[in-house]
Amino acid sequence: PSTPLVQLLFETFRVGGVYVCNTGALSIYAAGATSGVVLSSGHGSTAAVPVYEGHSLNHGLVKAGATGEELTEYMGQLLRESSLPTNIQGLDVSAVKAAVCYVAKDYDKEFLRQRAAVAMEYKLPDGHVVEVDEARYRCPEPLFKPEL
Repeated sequence: PSTPLVQLLFETFRVGGVYVCNTGALSIYAAGATSGVVLSSGHGSTAAVPVYEGHSLNHGLVKAGATGEELTEYMGQLLRESSLPTNIQGLDVSAVKAAVCYVAKDYDKEFLRQRAAVAMEYKLPDGHVVEVDEARYRCPEPLFKPEL
């Protein structure tokens, strides 16, 4: 699949060399290792990718539940449930998700915390500030509990 791209790079842009690598392997390298398991979550897919000595073991790849797109939709739902007006001009739910969400180490303990303890302000492009609370840790949870 990368052949036309590689051909374009060599013939049109006259690059000196090209290295095509799986993103799973690159993620492992970024962590300072050559072997491990990467949870690769993108807009259209989420998968656990085993990497050994810099090579992705595609036969061990496991597709996971929620995609980035589905989590963005879920974040929008959570924001609507929290009475945050999602029709605010300039509200980019994906940007809010990227800026404020986190994975709780212990979801049940996080759920019992006071709302104010997890609340975070988010500044919209128009300058307005909104507060996001439980949606911050509830949004990524379907990665681990697909039934949500």
